[in-house]
Amino acid sequence: MTKNVKSRIINLPFFLGFGAGEWIFVVLNILAYRRSKYPSNPNSFCDPCRSEFGFPFALYQQDNSPESGEIIWGGLVFDVLIATVCAVVIGLVFSAVWSSLSSDNSR
Repeated sequence: MTKNVKSRIINLPFFLGFGAGEWIFVVLNILAYRRSKYPSNPNSFCDPCRSEFGFPFALYQQDNSPESGEIIWGGLVFDVLIATVCAVVIGLVFSAVWSSLSSDNSR
């Protein structure tokens, strides 16, 4: 890595952007869980129902009984990978914007 990229990764603005990116994916997964647990049409009935949740890929699925749940490992791995890559990109953009704004203010 070049020195410029290292200096952008090891600073507070990068970590703030990275954390914001990770929280975006956490919130989206919580919303996906709520949507699968509480469907938009409460009058719909299915037996047996199979629900799954995860964003952007399904990472957990469950039938009607609580004991039937299982983790979808491929979805979990890709969700973590995509969330990490997006958070790094958001952190780098946040760091670049922060440094350009701080250099503009120092002029």
